[in-house]
Amino acid sequence: MRPLTDEHPEVFGPASQVWVREHGDAPWAIDVPLTPDTDGLWTNKYFPEHTARLDDVTWVADDGIRYLNPEVVLLFKARLHRSKDRHDLDRTWPLLPADKQRWLREAVRRYLPDCPWKFV
Repeated sequence: MRPLTDEHPEVFGPASQVWVREHGDAPWAIDVPLTPDTDGLWTNKYFPEHTARLDDVTWVADDGIRYLNPEVVLLFKARLHRSKDRHDLDRTWPLLPADKQRWLREAVRRYLPDCPWKFV
């Protein structure tokens, strides 16, 4: 981890994030994950063959901030095998429409064939 400065103007790589805080002793205020693009398409930082139009993988909330769709976030979480990520899946899965559930099921099979997640 290091600050972005004139001396270091670039992030470490596509899996990088920018954590923002008011000053060096302040708590983190926001965490901004960085996402690469491929010819103008959003590109999954962990599975680069997964590209899409930005509007197909994100949504814009009333606050004007663009957020990653829940099914894509769950795909990111599936690769980690943490209990807190399984907890997120269990809570989110019933809220996903059938087409989003199908997309996540297929994406996990395609990109993470050894993933232990079993879908309802």
